[in-house]
Order: sequence, then C-alpha cells, then structure tokens
Amino acid sequence: MAPDEFFQLARTLLNGPAEAHWRTAVSRMYYASFHSLRQRLQEWGFHLRKSDQAHVGLSRRLAAIPLDGWDALARDLTQLRSDRNAADYDVERIFPKRLAINCVEAAERISAKLRVALTNADKQQAIAAIRDYERDVLRDITWRQS
Repeated sequence: MAPDEFFQLARTLLNGPAEAHWRTAVSRMYYASFHSLRQRLQEWGFHLRKSDQAHVGLSRRLAAIPLDGWDALARDLTQLRSDRNAADYDVERIFPKRLAINCVEAAERISAKLRVALTNADKQQAIAAIRDYERDVLRDITWRQS
C-alpha cells in the first residue's frame, strides 16, 4: 500500500460531520507523512527499525539535515505526531476541526517537501548528515550502501 492512500482517506474524513472523522483524519495524515518520510530514507539506504523509537528517530534524523527546510519538516512531523496522539488518546477533550485542518496543512507541507527533487550534491549531504548523526549521537548505524 502506498502512503498516499492514507492522505486520500484523511482528506475524505476531514470533510466528515463529526469529531471522530477529524480525529481519524489526523491519525491517517500522521501515518501518511511518517511512512512517506521513512520510505525516502529507505531509498537513501537507511533501514530504520520498526519500533516505537522509529517515530522520534525519524524526526531527529531529518532535523540533522543541514539543508533549507528540513528542520521545519522535522518540527512539522513532531507536531503532527503530538496532535495524532491527542486525537487518538485524549478522547475526553474536544478536538476541534480547525486543529485537524492545521494537521492536514502540516502533512501537505511534508508531502510537498518530499516531492521536491534534491540535487545529487544535496542528497549526498543529507545522507552524510544522517549517517554522522547515527554514528555520533545514536551510535546505531542503519545506513547500508546499496
């Protein structure tokens, strides 16, 4: 399944009449973004483990990229995850449609950033930055040359 299918479902749910629709839209938007970003890193040779740490690890790897806009992308993903947690777990609190719309906008910024092709030099700089982060901070190298 392609992450874009989650995007499409989320957009449909956002137009639903009830809070449950909006909450579910946020959850699907987060996972569409998460899987799209994870897929990009896999294309670059990184093999992130499937665990609860993969979520935080993905954002931190993206924040390590010293290219324009990648730190903002990491912040958007972190906020989107926080909002997804609120949508999924804080059911006793009201979840306004405006918050769901904000999440969709964040997910669309992430998607737009991923559609922009990096030059080969920028791609190599991004890969090197993530490799350095894994080596120096995580002490867990997931990159494998293809």
